[in-house]
Amino acid sequence: MSEAQDGLGLGEEFEGMRCLSNAEVAVILEKTKKEAEQQDKGVSEVFEDTLAYSKRFSGYTDVVNDAAAVQSLKDELQNKEFDQINEETGELEKIKLKERDLVLLLNLAPFDYDEAVELIPSLQNKFAKDDIDAILNIIHNSTGRTKHV
Repeated sequence: MSEAQDGLGLGEEFEGMRCLSNAEVAVILEKTKKEAEQQDKGVSEVFEDTLAYSKRFSGYTDVVNDAAAVQSLKDELQNKEFDQINEETGELEKIKLKERDLVLLLNLAPFDYDEAVELIPSLQNKFAKDDIDAILNIIHNSTGRTKHV
């Protein structure tokens, strides 16, 4: 089953499409806005609202200047491997975050394990609590978010 069809009902038109974090969307929209301004074209109010939203919920104070950090964080988490026991064979396997789960974590910004599995229930079936805590720590350290105490 593909990520596009993994319980979301998105359909075949989303096969092979990438998931983007709010931070990535903000970088793309800011670049598009600058290109429009250089061509003496404006952008719509909806465009401006979408840009403001994506910046506000990106997790970064200056997402455009931190574009390299945004990509570095996503790359780090996509390449990180976690140990999991295969239920059928009992053998140890290496698994990675699916792009969709990674983007959900980046966009929803859960502060701890309990919030993460409440917002993204599929994580609980895929990763151990320690693994999810490690993922959240990487995100928090990169974005400057702090955990609720």
